[in-house]
Amino acid sequence: MTERIQYPPVYLGLYFLLMTAVAAGMCATAPPLQATLYTLFWGAVYGAGIYFCRRAGEENEEQFQQLANGAAILALVLFFGGLTASSVETGLILLLLTLQAGRNLVLATRRDLNFACLISLVMLLYAAGKAMQGFFVIFLILYTLAGMFTFMADHIDARLSHAHGGDRDLLTRRMNLPVKGIGLALLTLAVAFGIYLLVPRPPSPRVQAFPSSSNWNYDNRHWEQEALTPRQDGQGKNGAGESDFSRGRERTPAEQGQMVNASEYGGFGNKFDVAEVGESVLRPDALLLHLQADNPLYVRGKVFDSFDGRSWEDSGYGAEKRYDREGRFALDGQPKPGDTLQLFTVRQDLPPFIFAAYRPILVSFPGNVIETDGAHALRAPDRLRKGTVYSVASRLEEVDRHPCSGALTADDDGRTADRRYLALYPGVSQRLRDLALEVTKGAGNDLQRAKAVEEYLHGSGNFAYTRATVGVQWSGNPVEQFLFELKAGHCELFASSMVTMLRTLDIPARLVTGFYANRYNPVTGYFEIRYSDGHAWVEAYLPPHGWVTFEPTSGFQLPTCSERLFVATGLVRYLGDRIEHLIYENRDSLWVKLLKTIWPILLKLWVEVVDVAVRLMVLALILMQWFTSGGWLNIVSLLAAVLAGRYLWRLLEPAWRLARLRRTRRGDPQRFLVLCYREMERHFARRGTARAPHLTPLEYRNLLTARFLPLDQQITLITRLFQQATYGPVPVAIAEIETEQALRAFAEIQRWKGSASARTTPSPSRPPR
Repeated sequence: MTERIQYPPVYLGLYFLLMTAVAAGMCATAPPLQATLYTLFWGAVYGAGIYFCRRAGEENEEQFQQLANGAAILALVLFFGGLTASSVETGLILLLLTLQAGRNLVLATRRDLNFACLISLVMLLYAAGKAMQGFFVIFLILYTLAGMFTFMADHIDARLSHAHGGDRDLLTRRMNLPVKGIGLALLTLAVAFGIYLLVPRPPSPRVQAFPSSSNWNYDNRHWEQEALTPRQDGQGKNGAGESDFSRGRERTPAEQGQMVNASEYGGFGNKFDVAEVGESVLRPDALLLHLQADNPLYVRGKVFDSFDGRSWEDSGYGAEKRYDREGRFALDGQPKPGDTLQLFTVRQDLPPFIFAAYRPILVSFPGNVIETDGAHALRAPDRLRKGTVYSVASRLEEVDRHPCSGALTADDDGRTADRRYLALYPGVSQRLRDLALEVTKGAGNDLQRAKAVEEYLHGSGNFAYTRATVGVQWSGNPVEQFLFELKAGHCELFASSMVTMLRTLDIPARLVTGFYANRYNPVTGYFEIRYSDGHAWVEAYLPPHGWVTFEPTSGFQLPTCSERLFVATGLVRYLGDRIEHLIYENRDSLWVKLLKTIWPILLKLWVEVVDVAVRLMVLALILMQWFTSGGWLNIVSLLAAVLAGRYLWRLLEPAWRLARLRRTRRGDPQRFLVLCYREMERHFARRGTARAPHLTPLEYRNLLTARFLPLDQQITLITRLFQQATYGPVPVAIAEIETEQALRAFAEIQRWKGSASARTTPSPSRPPR
């Protein structure tokens, strides 16, 4: 029969282990208020089950088993209910939670304990897959502490279940669970954290991840009918059609709600003023999207082709509805190895754009219809709601470190019949044309000309980035005032200026708005896209490279592929960015002023820390290179030698200790008896029965003879002679035969291979034989 759990801390540790996993799962998948209520509910259910199992489980085992069976049936019902109403994930989580709630009533054996720990681990892994916030690390730390506590308590329970009488009391006193358990857990966390930060990690392979479920559904009957109805007006994919949002027809009230709100960034509207781009009611660091991708990206939202010198407008050329019942839209073939895979999670309500890196190949979206246009911009039927999850596969190529679309497609040709990507606003000054020619003097082709214009605006030092130009009253053309007078402005002015200069050189160009996704959180593995990451950049049509991306704004850099071998470097960069934003938002507070006072000291300290970290990383890289180039063989050989040496020592150690005792016996019999007794103490300590400091030799002898009954005579003899030699009132003569008997007794103790007896320990006052 399986022994029942008797040690109460096992139940306490298991409760905290389960509740840590439950709380992590709820916080990762539900809003804060709901997560709190769900955690309190399951905490009460689990606590009640474990309490009644501990208090009355053995007496009411049959009744509790019936309740557990009923909970299993309820778990199946909830599984199918969650599967039908929501998703497979919801059904499985309800199944596990309810099943464990029933098992808590009959949680009496180590098998039940292991099953509960497995349930908690599954819950934590599920939460880790859903979590996108850095505070999830707190749950990992708490789970580790609770797990170490639980398993150490289980170890003590196992030891106590085989101990009786005095042995049980001795083990209970020796095992200081809270101190040792927490200390060991903290040491484990420190080592794991150091490995996590400083050990280089190769990039993980990624597969295309399509969301299995979403909190919102974007099916649209009107769009579906339009997608399935052949166009009779020549508009559509290959025509000069416009989207519903750019055509002149009257919009329905539902469509009015799909447009960009007045309080949002104007660059996402169908038309926006470069000087009045709008300010959001959200804070600059408000989190909008989580993006899972391998590298930083430009995430496109809107593409503009028409510019009148003040405002940009999207003509909606080539707009087309695409229908797919499963929500998997193949736009240009199927993903291939090397394509850029993106998984987006919406954290705030956003305009109805399916943000994606250019050029999207395959989109998985929670709706049966989307809209694409001639510039491969994507639109949803309705505003993106918080909690929406979708994924995109994009094909990115590169030319001279600039992202480009590569293959040319007929529906995204830059040199259209209506010259929309070459049209200049009325009244372009001659000095702007002359400036473009001057900047590109000496360039041999259109790519070099475009790079020269980019370098003039971005890297020459002639221009500076600032948000102070947003909303100013312009006396003339904003682009020309920016180029020739202010020499400073926001990104929309930089991008508009570059597009205008390229068009004067007969290079097709367009302005793109979206987000610059470069804030990587190494703890969660996601790029965090915030409101302040809204950006405008330029795409120029340069055959045979297709549409090439350029970054004209001073202070911004094109996204580059980076190998994140060390978590520490990314974590330092991320924390520095968050601290910088925090200081900017609270720049007038007292603590920021104090921080500025002590900043030079902190900076020097930080330089030293970074220097040490860099040295450690370099050392780690050297060790990794040595390990992969053959060092692993040396390590294996060393470990084999150490294990072989340890094995030989265990074989030779008894003979060596006996030889040492014989040498001591010939020189000093009294010292021999003391050494013989110490060796006996060491031998039994290795077998799990060490002598506590408060035990006298007589009490220790009683403990040993109770546990190792066949060695009663040998233990008694060595103890008696040790007491005579150590505690006698006057020196006594020790006969040769007594030392020979002590040596023989110790040799017999070494050779004995039996196990400890479960016999009840006698009273320490028992006299020796």
